[in-house]
Amino acid sequence: MNLKYIEKLEYSNILEKLSNYCITELGKQFCFALCPSSNKEEVCYLLQQTNEAIKLMVQDKPSIINIPNIDYSLKMLESSSILTLKSILELAQVLKTAFMLKNYFYFERDINEFPIVDSYFSQLYANPSIVKTVEDCIIDENTLSDSASTKLSSIRKQQRKLEETIKEKLNHFLHSSTYSKYVQENVITIRNNRYVIPIKEEYRSMVKGFVHDISTSRFYCVYRANGCI
Repeated sequence: MNLKYIEKLEYSNILEKLSNYCITELGKQFCFALCPSSNKEEVCYLLQQTNEAIKLMVQDKPSIINIPNIDYSLKMLESSSILTLKSILELAQVLKTAFMLKNYFYFERDINEFPIVDSYFSQLYANPSIVKTVEDCIIDENTLSDSASTKLSSIRKQQRKLEETIKEKLNHFLHSSTYSKYVQENVITIRNNRYVIPIKEEYRSMVKGFVHDISTSRFYCVYRANGCI
């Protein structure tokens, strides 16, 4: 259609109003990409498509939450790149939504009434097994579950054991008769990803170790069996 007529019809305003009915950002993007057609066959097809969609929505509406845009993640997969946990969760969300939509459309419904709409639902790919694996292995976009792999579980057990050993040594330092007088506060904290204890400034030279942080009244060092690190 001629651009001049599109402007006279205020077509952009029509798309704006239409987009307000979209639940997802992807739907809004699709709305703004719509163009009028002057092809009779195409117009008839689109009208039939709209009639089927209206009829389907009158019967019952699907429960759709926001669907993430996974275009970038799919390109990363095609290039054999590593995905972030957030990207994996988004892919799982799309698969979960696809599974829900297929159940919505094909459960106790005469699909012969919706030949055009059926062509869209039939293309949806659903894989509950993948979704379950992702949900079992990823707690959130920053955290993998210990059960994600046997190796990861073993590493984290070793890490927790090592942390407990470090804390035991630091507690021994805090409560020892030799060093307790040097300690500013009877606490163990973390500085620069290291477990540290606060040392009084006047005793800084009395304790071997590295200073990891300084305030107006304290230094921090990490204790180990033969001193501080």
